[in-house]
Amino acid sequence: MIKIRLAMLVVAIALTFVGHAAAQVRMEFDSADVRNVLQVLGEIGGFNVVLDREVQGEVSIKLDDVDVNEAIELVVKVSGYSSKMIGNTLVVASQERLHRQFSVVLTRFFPVRHLDPATFAPTLQMMVEPAEVQADLSGGGVIVRGTEEQLKRAAVFIAERDAPSDMDVDFKDAPIVEIFMALARMGGYTLVAPSDIPGTLTFLYQGDDVAEALELVARQSGVRYRLQEKQLIVEAPVIVDDGAIPAIALPAEPVDVVQTRRVTLRYISSQQAQVALGASHVRDLVQVGEFSADVLILTGTSLYLDAAVALLTEVDVPELRVHGVVVRDSQSLVVLSIEGASRVYGEGARAGEFLVERVTFDEVVLLGPDGSRITLTGWQGVSQ
Repeated sequence: MIKIRLAMLVVAIALTFVGHAAAQVRMEFDSADVRNVLQVLGEIGGFNVVLDREVQGEVSIKLDDVDVNEAIELVVKVSGYSSKMIGNTLVVASQERLHRQFSVVLTRFFPVRHLDPATFAPTLQMMVEPAEVQADLSGGGVIVRGTEEQLKRAAVFIAERDAPSDMDVDFKDAPIVEIFMALARMGGYTLVAPSDIPGTLTFLYQGDDVAEALELVARQSGVRYRLQEKQLIVEAPVIVDDGAIPAIALPAEPVDVVQTRRVTLRYISSQQAQVALGASHVRDLVQVGEFSADVLILTGTSLYLDAAVALLTEVDVPELRVHGVVVRDSQSLVVLSIEGASRVYGEGARAGEFLVERVTFDEVVLLGPDGSRITLTGWQGVSQ
């Protein structure tokens, strides 16, 4: 289920070229985000646009047959900011910041191994202001854009924080399956175990190695386990008539096996996910725990866990919003916001996990990662 909110924005652009003359534009924005307006003009002019974080506000403007550079200058001044062209990049900020802090901007990728990039990025952002920090979920790290000094500060901060965290596990006469469940959660494993493993255990562990903790629990309890990809499979002993305990074996078809799954959310918070589960009967069939702001721990049988994960997959989708459409000759552009981040995209471009398949003044069609098509409509566009 895709959440779509549409904003009314009228954009009309016509370009004419005379020899090597600059592009002339005709445009009309009504209470539009000034950042989006500058990004559109940058696309038309064929140069990059870098906007300071303080550049905010809306602008209403109508221009006919104005040079792109002149249009940008007018938009910047009307909005109360200043600009500076460096090579093929336009930098927009306050006049004071341009004079006092402007320097060469670099971009660097920092891998992180023990931290969640999505939750760590905001913290790093505060430490390296005014540099820009973006989580790179696919690459497993963060992207920092700033000065050389800011990048050095980022490297030091990441080195200090990106380390294994100590675990503090303390169980007293706790069911053995409960201890394995806790360690599976800490290690990010899906637990596959019979619900009737006999016995209790007092277990205290302080360290940072889940594998070591699992080995200690197994030795003290006499219960065997194995790790298979991201699954922690616990094997219960089978008791025979003579009272001996033979080699432990996992039943081929376990009945009513209780599992624990770690579900990482991409677009919604764990609280929003719990609300969605609460509106469904699935919530009564699985145990839901909040591991972090974007991670849920689900416990239940595989059938009900599959239903819960399917429901979360359906609601854990980005918020899409169209701010406007620009048609320039045969090229079409859309000002598209994904989870509050707006950018200008052309047909065939990647917008997050989506592919912009078609852009017209009537509709914008996105192709999802699973091949589904999402059609956005509802704004007004005027093609000249």
